[in-house]
Amino acid sequence: MPGATGGVRKHIYVANAAATAPADARKNYWVAPALAVTSANQFNVDARNPFGAQRTIVPNTPAPTPIYPTATLVPANTFNIVRVSDGIRTWSPNEEFSISLGVLQVGLAFDKISLNATNQYDAFNRVMTTGLTNADPITLFLRANSAISFTGDGFPDVAATYIYNGQTRNVVYDDITNGVCKAFAAKEFALGQYNPRAVVCNGIFEVSEYAIVHELGHIFDYISGSVLTNGIASNFQLGSCITLIEGSTTSYTIMGYVSPANPWARGRRGWGSGSAISPFQQSPENIPLEATADMFLNWVYRSNNNNSEPKVSSLNTSISPSTPHSPQNGCDVVKPFDQNWLGFLNQDWSAQGAPFDNGLPGETRHAYMKERMIAIFSSNISIGW
Repeated sequence: MPGATGGVRKHIYVANAAATAPADARKNYWVAPALAVTSANQFNVDARNPFGAQRTIVPNTPAPTPIYPTATLVPANTFNIVRVSDGIRTWSPNEEFSISLGVLQVGLAFDKISLNATNQYDAFNRVMTTGLTNADPITLFLRANSAISFTGDGFPDVAATYIYNGQTRNVVYDDITNGVCKAFAAKEFALGQYNPRAVVCNGIFEVSEYAIVHELGHIFDYISGSVLTNGIASNFQLGSCITLIEGSTTSYTIMGYVSPANPWARGRRGWGSGSAISPFQQSPENIPLEATADMFLNWVYRSNNNNSEPKVSSLNTSISPSTPHSPQNGCDVVKPFDQNWLGFLNQDWSAQGAPFDNGLPGETRHAYMKERMIAIFSSNISIGW
């Protein structure tokens, strides 16, 4: 429901080997381009439930008192965002530009489907400040380089200050391993002290605008009560247009249920870029939570391109007894066709050269997201979306 608290999502980063290349997420961790993905490094992440309950302080370990450095405040103009640092590491000029671009893209996409907003700034602010009773109505972007655990549990926490409406706020965000970005829902972190919604990045790496939008996708999901994630998590099957696949005319599963042995898959077809480190698959981990944030990311950019309306419609996502349901309309469009946009593409990223896919997985993913986002906004029209 709007205003839900306690959500958090982590992404782990390692600085790119190429200093000029921005880092992009892969699964739930980041690797330099030259580093092979092996079983040894693939799951070298904090495995604790990111939605977990109270942490336990290590017995007999004195917990240091948070030190709130003077943060660097960057004016956010007409978006209700605040950019700060922990006083140790600041947002780089490129990262500040990435935040501005990412927030603008989200605002533009929201404005296209909001029935109340007057422009992209208003659209972003209406959604991202929904349901807040005690926390400040902002999205905080916090840059840090912390190795201190205030609770003594061994996982670094980040403390900072910011000023809102002339009032100084102290905030602490927990368990952000060096090299990690996390998306946080608003939360009371101490008695009477409230953290705003935030994207917190801790460590030495550079964050792209696509990573910013991906993280904002997590925050949007928290705000809307995880409607997007829950919608694709079970009893869901997104089918392709009927096409010749492996010698028979059938429809294949783009995302969702595949078989009893494979009840859910994010799929490799239809994304705006390939399955490795790439702009439009920021975290190709095969779980609904990460697929949701990448679906949001692809929807945002494709929605903001001209002539990029989905060519298919009338989707049926129920689980079929045999083959997935194809879209009822639009599959007979002449193929291939120009795809002069960013976001969902009709490419088979699992095949050599990523050829055009006549099953139109990009159109189907985009059509699904458009329908879901319009439905979510419609259900929140009474609170101003």
